[in-house]
Amino acid sequence: MSKSSRAVFLLLFAVLVSGCVTTGKRYEQALKKEEAGEFVQAAEAYIRVLDSDRDYEDARERLQTVGARALAYLWDTAADLESTGAFELAIRELDRMMAIHSGAADVGVDLTMPDDFEERRRFYLVAAVDSALRRAEELAAAGDLEAALAVLTRVRDRSDVPENGQSELDHRVAEVLLNLARADMELGRFKSGYDTALRAVEVLDPYDDDYEIAARELADQALEEGIRGLALVPFVPTDQWRRGASPDLAADINDAIAFGETGRQSEFIALLDPGQTRRVARAMGLGGRPMGRADFRELGEQVNADYVLGGELVSFSRTDRVRRDRGRKTRTRGRGGVDTTYTWQQIDITIKGVLEYRAYDLVTGDFVLDGSVDAEAKQRVERAAYPGNWETLDLTGSERLLFDPAEWQEQERGLMIALSDRLAERLMRKVDDGLVRLID
Repeated sequence: MSKSSRAVFLLLFAVLVSGCVTTGKRYEQALKKEEAGEFVQAAEAYIRVLDSDRDYEDARERLQTVGARALAYLWDTAADLESTGAFELAIRELDRMMAIHSGAADVGVDLTMPDDFEERRRFYLVAAVDSALRRAEELAAAGDLEAALAVLTRVRDRSDVPENGQSELDHRVAEVLLNLARADMELGRFKSGYDTALRAVEVLDPYDDDYEIAARELADQALEEGIRGLALVPFVPTDQWRRGASPDLAADINDAIAFGETGRQSEFIALLDPGQTRRVARAMGLGGRPMGRADFRELGEQVNADYVLGGELVSFSRTDRVRRDRGRKTRTRGRGGVDTTYTWQQIDITIKGVLEYRAYDLVTGDFVLDGSVDAEAKQRVERAAYPGNWETLDLTGSERLLFDPAEWQEQERGLMIALSDRLAERLMRKVDDGLVRLID
């Protein structure tokens, strides 16, 4: 035998011995469980042994005997639990019986289940539903709606609830949810009330009945009473911003904030008419200066806002990195054309912007949100330069675009719009999340 063959043989032998030792240890553990009178755990352990080695006859014989005792023990335990009204726990014991019976069958051991097993299990399920309904009613009457919901949900979430019990469970769950929603609304927690009412709608959706309609109406009421108006004041560019950014970029950002849709998630934050807010801001002389607390309050009162959002565009930077640079041969146009060369470049342009924001609460008179948002936009462009008049060169259409100022301007415009959209999206996501937390 060669050295390599001997190594393979020894490896396989070691794996085989290791498997045997592991299976043997499992059998010993199962035997100890049986000797200790823990028949359920012993049966489960013998199943694991046979699952590893179907030819382990000692384990098969023991499972045949211990399995029957385990089923009998679980059956009796379920009956004891039934006598105390603990039907959910009784079902758990019967489910464990089913697991042992199924696991034994998978390894070739046939265990006999009681003839009335299915009938008793159905009885327990019906009784568990009835018990949960009664207990939930007691808890609700005592004012503990959360505990009532937990009792009902635990039973409702079972996949084997009888069909006639499912409808009553669903409607009782929805009833508790709607009472919780009303309680939240009475405390002014309209967002929580809305979310809870929508949970009731989801539960009742399959029934399409008057109860579902009532749930939807309550959700609509919570939204109507809880919605808050947000006025958006144009952000003012600082001197540092003006030195680096084009004049149009500030307008682009303010338009993206006022009219864009990205970043807005909550139905409870309603943007007031941006045009009206801007007209009021101009009338107050706020066109080019930062706002103070009194300005926030006055503007908010004039547009009937709950919150006012404003701030400054504080910094802008731009980086142009030439990735590739090479000369390209061409000719001048016309009969006397001569050979010449222009410079082609591939450039990575990165622009970055930072804004700072504050949100003023008209009710409390405080700034309830403040922070900063930054974003960047990148674009890779190809451009060309020629020391003379590039229009005299004999160029293809794609080559002419490399020199065309209108093409460059379009690229720059796309880059500015991308930055505006990203700043607006990040800003409104932060503001939306922050204000929604305040509503509740």
